[in-house]
Amino acid sequence: MGPRSSSQHGEFHGSALHQAVASFGHATRGVEAHRNRVSQDIKALETYLQGLPCQTPFRLCLGQDFDTALVPPIAAKLLPATEPEAALGVALVLALGPNPKGKTRLLLEVSIGFPASDLGLPDRGANAPVELRYRECKPLIEHTWAIRAQVYPRLPEFLHALAEHRQTTAKVIATRPGASPPAQQPTGNL
Repeated sequence: MGPRSSSQHGEFHGSALHQAVASFGHATRGVEAHRNRVSQDIKALETYLQGLPCQTPFRLCLGQDFDTALVPPIAAKLLPATEPEAALGVALVLALGPNPKGKTRLLLEVSIGFPASDLGLPDRGANAPVELRYRECKPLIEHTWAIRAQVYPRLPEFLHALAEHRQTTAKVIATRPGASPPAQQPTGNL
């Protein structure tokens, strides 16, 4: 009796295995399609922001409520193998600003702190000092998929904060003595 089915990865004699492989392939394509959509959205947003007339740098702290499972892989790049589990947490800052070559980019800063007790300082609970031992700032699209996936749902929040910042800045400039009135911008745009 010959094989029941073939695929690009081999031949399968059992129908259950064939069905499982087909199901696995469908699920894998769905995950890959989602990853591609997220990456394309991030690239498109960065291109949109680069096209805005005002390229004023802007930063928004996304907080420290991110998956602590990200700490060891990130910290392992810079820290001895014995320290990553001691990390206090990951702080992420999403920013619009220039890269080292001066091009405006959508940047993500990842910072990892360690508790003061590791430094021999007295513990003060939530107000305890933290030593920053790792900081990396690079375009969001260049970070790992795990980090991009956690930041992606926060991009609308970033855009709203950026719009509010730009409106506040325009009002402050307009109230300065001798300032010309701000240029009218279409509503709904940053």
